[in-house]
Amino acid sequence: MSGCLRVLVATVLTLAVLAGTTGPGSADEASHRIVFSFTDDRITESSGLVDAGSLMFTVNDSGDDPVIYVVDRTTGDTVGVTTYSSVDVSDVEAIAPGPEVSMPSGTVWVGDIGDNDMDRASVDLYAVPRPGRGNRDVDAARFHLVYPDGSHDAETLLVHPQTGRVYIVSKAILGGIVYAAPSSLEPESVNALSAIGYVPDVVTDGAFFPDGEHVLLRSYGNARVYTFPGLREVGKVELPTQEQGEAVSIGPAGRIHISTEGEFSDVIRVQLPAGLRASVGGRRDTGPNDVLTGDEATGESSTSTTTQTSTNGVWVAALVVALVAVGWLLFTVSRRRSRRSS
Repeated sequence: MSGCLRVLVATVLTLAVLAGTTGPGSADEASHRIVFSFTDDRITESSGLVDAGSLMFTVNDSGDDPVIYVVDRTTGDTVGVTTYSSVDVSDVEAIAPGPEVSMPSGTVWVGDIGDNDMDRASVDLYAVPRPGRGNRDVDAARFHLVYPDGSHDAETLLVHPQTGRVYIVSKAILGGIVYAAPSSLEPESVNALSAIGYVPDVVTDGAFFPDGEHVLLRSYGNARVYTFPGLREVGKVELPTQEQGEAVSIGPAGRIHISTEGEFSDVIRVQLPAGLRASVGGRRDTGPNDVLTGDEATGESSTSTTTQTSTNGVWVAALVVALVAVGWLLFTVSRRRSRRSS
């Protein structure tokens, strides 16, 4: 392949990725404000988030021990650490609430599902009894899962709020595949995942809405709301800029928080635009410090502007131009080779 052709092919691939991650159409910017910042210097790569009312749970990315950090959402202080396994974990990327996680008997699921090199034979899930204040060691049930089509990197773990069924969304530059685990998981056995759909974007986390009929999937810059299990897109919002946004939670009342990797990083409360919130049956939050109203809703103490993204058409046009250029170059090279051989 000629140097010129290599450049053009690389350009096409890059534009395709950018067009895919930006997505079609326009998106409103979600209203948001900072709720707290982590104060624990051990929390350096927050890659998952669970809203348990007055407490928030998070896990670090790869390299940490099998622990869940319990954080007081009013201060950002770590008030407990739950160690859930005596076995080393490989690449923990996600945490998700099981049904009734806000109750003392609820379960929190941890996803050891990261696979940057895509060479793991299976990935692991842990069903952890609901963490609380104070340090504790528990022996969580571990489940091995295997994909039907080879290894995948993934950072998104979803647990249906009514059925408790587990889903994983793969992470790839051209979009992810949504996989369903068996309705009943067998511990210490190999549980086969099955593909149920495709979603765009580089998906870094997701969560179910309380109704169980809608799901929110985030990437580094935006979030999309889908029906479930049909995966029909309902709407898209631009998220506030973060260092490396890889976590989102949706609480029992439908309130949304996002977090990012980085030491002493912020946890941000996000509110969807009114139309999108209504389409998923969103209710107004009633707890203290939860509702974006007054000055917060107009942007004086939070960012609450509505913008229209206009870059999508540019990327699409550039992609078309690049495709035409590559096609022309391939045709030219083919003609030259044909002349030489004749």
